[in-house]
Amino acid sequence: MVVFYCLWLLLLIDRWLKWLALNGTTHSLPWLYFILFKNNALVFSWPAPNWVAIVLMIIAVLVVLVLMQRMWRRRNVVAFYGSVLMLIGALSNLYDRLAYGFVIDWGFVGRWWPVFNLADIMIAVGLALILFSFSPRTGRFKPAGTL
Repeated sequence: MVVFYCLWLLLLIDRWLKWLALNGTTHSLPWLYFILFKNNALVFSWPAPNWVAIVLMIIAVLVVLVLMQRMWRRRNVVAFYGSVLMLIGALSNLYDRLAYGFVIDWGFVGRWWPVFNLADIMIAVGLALILFSFSPRTGRFKPAGTL
């Protein structure tokens, strides 16, 4: 249960950081700039109209919900929590699209790295956890714990 509270806390922190960026807060560290970037593009900066992005994001949320259900039934804790992380990140970015017409990104490391937000980090870490729980030898998910 503590894990779910931590996940919801991550969502609240993500929304708070996006609110700060949207309201003009800027900050710079030696390696990171906190500045608002209105991201109208899809993943890897693929251009697309907002309605296309919303439809694709809704499809992605539905796919992640199915994945969560399967990982719950298989009692694969690592993949389940990875899919929960992905769901929270995707819902936060979907909210941005619906409310503002763009995704609020705020993290800028430099020209060599795309802008990002905490929701993007949650999606990437969630995907890494899911891939980590996959056994390439058998082609099946290996149990990484029990629920």
